[in-house]
Amino acid sequence: MVHGKGKAPYPPSICIACNYLYTLMGIATDLWKNFDMSQSDAVQASMPIMTGTMNNIANVGFPGCLTGPIARGDVGTIRKHLEALDKADPSLVPLYKSLGLATIPMGVAKGTLSADKAAELREMLLA
Repeated sequence: MVHGKGKAPYPPSICIACNYLYTLMGIATDLWKNFDMSQSDAVQASMPIMTGTMNNIANVGFPGCLTGPIARGDVGTIRKHLEALDKADPSLVPLYKSLGLATIPMGVAKGTLSADKAAELREMLLA
């Protein structure tokens, strides 16, 4: 139930959480064509980790549920991801960078991303 000063942020929040999740999954699984896998096979292969991610959100909550290279401050992996995307589909680089930038504060809040690594990631993702 939505409470508070109004419902204005509710519809866009649900659109981001649901509709755009479909979009992100479609984009992610479409990348699998680069190693000759159909999107439907990629969806099936991705479902266990996606289900684990949703369970992690439900059971651990934010920011503790965050995993991955930003949570670890793994600048080298993020750099490799950017290079791979630049070769596979350069149009996705801005999206990857925007999502990475939006993820940095969660890594900091979780306590697994140091201020120094956050600054280094921010600089790379803003370039």
